[in-house]
Amino acid sequence: MKTCCFGLSLRAGCVTVGLLNLTPLIMAFVGIPIKMMTSKLSKPTNTTLVVIMVLVTLIYLPANILLLIGVSDKKSTLLLIWLFVYALTWTAEVIFFIYKISQGLDTVDKLFVLLGLILIAITSHMMVVVYSHCKDLKRDEAEARCKSRPAPSQTHLHRRVSTNSVRLKPVAHPVDLRELSSPEQEV
Repeated sequence: MKTCCFGLSLRAGCVTVGLLNLTPLIMAFVGIPIKMMTSKLSKPTNTTLVVIMVLVTLIYLPANILLLIGVSDKKSTLLLIWLFVYALTWTAEVIFFIYKISQGLDTVDKLFVLLGLILIAITSHMMVVVYSHCKDLKRDEAEARCKSRPAPSQTHLHRRVSTNSVRLKPVAHPVDLRELSSPEQEV
């Protein structure tokens, strides 16, 4: 994947994913206490909702912040952490959705089926966008490492001369051929 939805770059798509996931978390974290105060639900139900919301926030909030930091600092490892968290929750969504469908379509609200399919599709697209950007970052990191390595010195290179593995090696001290000639020839 080279671009995100509406022609955005993958980087912009990852930022959008992070912000779109942070917004409902913050709203829910603020909204749950307000809802508890005005709700007519029983106290155990309110407590259960708060515990669930705190757990979800403790998982998703850091993951989305790491996603935004990873995109900003171009660190693929932070994107992989987000992918891991969302892959686990996506798997849970799919399992829950299949379980609800297996109970029978008569008992399951058709709106629930539609919303479940949309949620799974959107989450899948978000994961593909982040994964594609992560691959791009890893490729860029590898290219940067290759460019930063010094070129090997020419004196350390070996050259194969023939198929019977004869190699020429560089000579540490060059020998003058005149020194090898016999003294009789100089006279």
